[in-house]
Amino acid sequence: MYYPIFYKEMKNILPTLYLIFILKINLIEWSDLKVYVIHFFEDNTLHLVQLVNTIPTVDENIKIKGRKGKVLSVRTIEENKVHVNVLFEKVKQNQPNIKDTKKKR
Repeated sequence: MYYPIFYKEMKNILPTLYLIFILKINLIEWSDLKVYVIHFFEDNTLHLVQLVNTIPTVDENIKIKGRKGKVLSVRTIEENKVHVNVLFEKVKQNQPNIKDTKKKR
């Protein structure tokens, strides 16, 4: 079988061209993703700023820093900047027992 003169060079380049083609396809898929900057507030106190692909909805249950909460409102400030007001569950603090003030011997 007859091969062109540059066959040996093409044989070495083809895997590289294939990888470039795959990378271009992946870049096109990644460019379709939209990233939002979400600011989570509770009573005008900023709790978390996060980059997310989806915006939380009203009445959605969320967990931030180990605390359970519910989304009260969502405001879009700019194209990709969103403020979310959250109501967290109250943390129960245990009262120390006053009866155990005696020293144990």
